Amino acid sequence: MTRRLISSGSTFEQEIGYSRAVVDGDWVFVSGT
Repeated sequence: MTRRLISSGSTFEQEIGYSRAVVDGDWVFVSGT
């Protein structure tokens, strides 16, 4: 399965490797922050 990272475009996300959401196969994991 492939994993796709969804970003809001914030430079903060790039600096620490954070993703707003992760799509992994049939699952979607969304950050609550």
